[in-house]
Amino acid sequence: MTRYSDYSDTHSDDSRNCLIEGCKKKHAFAQFVDTKIYSKYCYKHTCGKTGSISDGYHCPIPKRESDRYCTEHMRCGESGCREIGEYPGKPGDEYIQWFCARHRCTMPRCPERAHNRQQQRCLRHFMKCTVAGCDRPCHENRDGKLDMFCAAHYGSYKTENKCIWPGCTRRKPGYDGKYCLDHKCELLDCEKSRDPKGAGKLCTLHRCDIPSCPKPIADPKIPDSHHCIDHTCNTRLCIEPRQSGSDFCPSHRCRSPHCRFEARFSKGYCIERHGCSYPMCFNSRSASLGVLSDRCEEHQIPRARRSSAADMPDPSKWERRRNRYSDDVTEAMRRREKEREQRDQPYDPYRYPNWDRYLDD
Repeated sequence: MTRYSDYSDTHSDDSRNCLIEGCKKKHAFAQFVDTKIYSKYCYKHTCGKTGSISDGYHCPIPKRESDRYCTEHMRCGESGCREIGEYPGKPGDEYIQWFCARHRCTMPRCPERAHNRQQQRCLRHFMKCTVAGCDRPCHENRDGKLDMFCAAHYGSYKTENKCIWPGCTRRKPGYDGKYCLDHKCELLDCEKSRDPKGAGKLCTLHRCDIPSCPKPIADPKIPDSHHCIDHTCNTRLCIEPRQSGSDFCPSHRCRSPHCRFEARFSKGYCIERHGCSYPMCFNSRSASLGVLSDRCEEHQIPRARRSSAADMPDPSKWERRRNRYSDDVTEAMRRREKEREQRDQPYDPYRYPNWDRYLDD
C-alpha cells in the first residue's frame, strides 16, 4: 500500500529541504511498504505526474504552486507544438496528456488526440463513408458539418437524395424523407423539417408554442397538445397552457390573486387556503377582523348560533347527569368489592345456611 506525506507547512532545518530558492518546507515523499521515496521539492513544488519506482517515482522538474504539473507535462502532446495547458480534471485524478484546440478531438468532452486532420477527431469518434467497403473520412460541408459520404462518393449520387433545406448539400438518411439529420425534426417518426425560427431541433408541430422554449410538446400522440411539460397545466389530463405566474391553466388555478394552488372546482378557489371547507361549496373563506376562517359566511351561521349563550345547554343539567353517572360507577365498584370479600372468606354454614345448595352444582 502506498502512503504519501502529509505535505504540512512544518519548516525543517535539516538537509531535506525543498530545492526551490527561498522555500524551507520539507521534501514530499511517497512510502511503499517500508521504503520512502523522496522528491526534490515540497508538495507545492512537486509535479503531479509520477513515474516508475526505479526512475525515482517523482518528476524531476518543479512546478508552480498554482499548477498541478510542470511546464513539460502541461505541454500539448502533439510533437512540435509549444502550446501549454492543463487537463481540467479533479485534483487527484490520473494524469492525462493534454492537447490544444488544434490537435484535440472536436467531439464535446473528449480529451483524446485528433487522428484525422480533415475531421479533427480521434479514432473512437472518426466517421467513415457510409458506402460499403469505403474507409475514407466523411466529407466536410461548407457549414462545418460532416456528410454521410466521403469526398470521392460525394458527387456520385443523384441530386434527389440531397436534403432540400435551402443551402444544404448533405444527403438525407433514407429515400422516404426530405431532410438530412441536421435539418430533420428530432422525433424519429416525424419527417418534417425543423422550425427555422426556433432554436430547438423540432418542427413547428412538435415544438412548444412558447416562442422562447425549444422543448417538445408534452404528448405528441394528442393532437391538441401544443405545450411542453413545463408550460402545460399540472392538472391531470389537462393539456391547456399554464397561466402566467401559476402552475395551472385559468380554469384550474385558484381565483385568489398570487395563489399557485389548484382550484377545488373549475374557476373556483383552492382547498388549502382560500376555498370554503364545507362540502360542495364554491365560495371563498370569510375574514373577520383580519382573521381568515376556514368557511364562508353562509356556512358559518349555524356555528355562530351554537356559540350563543341562549342556545347553550343548562350547566346544572350537565352537572346532575355527571353526578348520577359518578354515583352509578361508585355503587358498582362497591358491590363488586363486597362480592370479592365474600368469595375470599371460609365457608360458614351458620352465616350462609343455604350455601350447600351451590355445592351440588
